[in-house]
Amino acid sequence: MKTMYIFHPNLPQNSVNTVLIGEKHSYLSESLGNLGITAILVGKNCAVSPMIGDHPDISVFHAGGNHLIISETAVIDTNRLIQLGFHVQTANKPASPKYPDEVSLNACLVGNRLFHKVSLSDKNITAQAYKNKWRLINVNQGYTKCSICVLDQNHIITADMGIHKAAQQSGLNSLLISSGQIELDGYHAGFIGGACGKIAKDKIAFTGTLKYHKDENKINDYIRSLGIKSIYLTDEPCFDIGSIIPLTYCVN
Repeated sequence: MKTMYIFHPNLPQNSVNTVLIGEKHSYLSESLGNLGITAILVGKNCAVSPMIGDHPDISVFHAGGNHLIISETAVIDTNRLIQLGFHVQTANKPASPKYPDEVSLNACLVGNRLFHKVSLSDKNITAQAYKNKWRLINVNQGYTKCSICVLDQNHIITADMGIHKAAQQSGLNSLLISSGQIELDGYHAGFIGGACGKIAKDKIAFTGTLKYHKDENKINDYIRSLGIKSIYLTDEPCFDIGSIIPLTYCVN
């Protein structure tokens, strides 16, 4: 088996073997390990809000292939990432424990569309957007990656009306679901994008089960219609961990 970098962030072409998850939920490593996936842990970023300090999508932006943009205050084993062949670039903008300074890396790439509140995006992300000719889709929601469940290059799920409308206007298919019902310690609710991540072209992992979500059937029908299988890592209600970020996948 050969390990390859994921060319389109969030969208692996084969079975994933390395992901990023937050240190607080390191126990998910066992469930991921049973699927043949190694979890690299992201520790608390002291420069952002404590309750989301270890959320990978707050401290790391995968720019595609072996290119990662990481907050200078992120606690992560960069040496291990470098040994895996990743080019690690420090974010241009320092993080801060209040909105909007903590969301500069929380952009979401769907194929060639980059969703974010563009005025808040780290300059290194913007530079990559111009270099790679990504379409910049401006939205009001700064916690953009948290808010988007990426299924493929043409389909997403979100509870954010602004993102939903922007996605549709850009040519994407978007399933709008009711807000809430995703747990996040210290907050009224989390987001569906922060509670999942693709682990294969035809598989998406959720931190918990969707049976506690009132839109369970609608979500499952939408996912199944794309030939994608949902994997539940626990039997708990879905909870936001700042995304499961796939980094590498296997090929024969």
